[in-house]
Amino acid sequence: MSNTVGGHWANLPSHGCFLYLERGLGATPQACRALIEQMTEGLGLGPDTLKVSTKDRALQWSKFAWKKIDAALENRHLSVTFLVGEPSEAHLGARIPITDKGVPDRTIDDPPNVWLAAESIRWPEERFVAVARSWFRTAATHCQVLSGGVFAAANMRNAKVEASREFEGLVGEAPDATNQLIEKEPFALHAWEKVRRVYPITLLGPKLAARTSAEQLRAAGAVAVESVGELLIFDATERLAEVWNRPYLDATKKLRELVWPWSFQHPHDDPKRRGR
Repeated sequence: MSNTVGGHWANLPSHGCFLYLERGLGATPQACRALIEQMTEGLGLGPDTLKVSTKDRALQWSKFAWKKIDAALENRHLSVTFLVGEPSEAHLGARIPITDKGVPDRTIDDPPNVWLAAESIRWPEERFVAVARSWFRTAATHCQVLSGGVFAAANMRNAKVEASREFEGLVGEAPDATNQLIEKEPFALHAWEKVRRVYPITLLGPKLAARTSAEQLRAAGAVAVESVGELLIFDATERLAEVWNRPYLDATKKLRELVWPWSFQHPHDDPKRRGR
């Protein structure tokens, strides 16, 4: 049996994390460095294991080095991409957008998306979640945050696609059920004003946090709520889960009812959907 799915990603249980920001991290280089430090230190990554590319159209991998990050920040590369493993079988992937175009046109520009996906055998949930929470708190302190989420996935491709919304696969390969659902999600442009869905850990930026409160989230079933300035981070479940699975949907019905009016409103998330 192949050890990869989609020809690129390790066929192992995985976790994912993403953040939508109002501007790229070129405007806040200290935040960019902090996110990378938290990822490398929290997941035990160094030049011997971590590869980096500052090329967006044709990724060119080399050993991780801070001088490459500093050069990318100085030259305002589009983004910095990270890899553990090989391009043919990635066990960790991440991307941090750097280019800051100034005030974006929200009618045509997707919000900048920071994402991280890692297989959960090498990096168990507790370790991954610690990094994800540190990312959320750093972004809340230093950046203009829209929203974010942390979740589990059946494999690395599903984690990467959910986090990045970049779809991929081999020619002629039928997408699995999870990827078919993600492909039906509304455009990322909606993230300027809405949250994608309730994730096991969900970050609400100031605009979205203003639509609810810690008390409302707890009353709807959130097992933990943290306030960071004007932002809210809430845990929908005790453990990370696959957001498309029936047990997770059953466990989060009240939270999905609360969030539904200002979410992407994917039909699969609809709390009024039969059986949901």
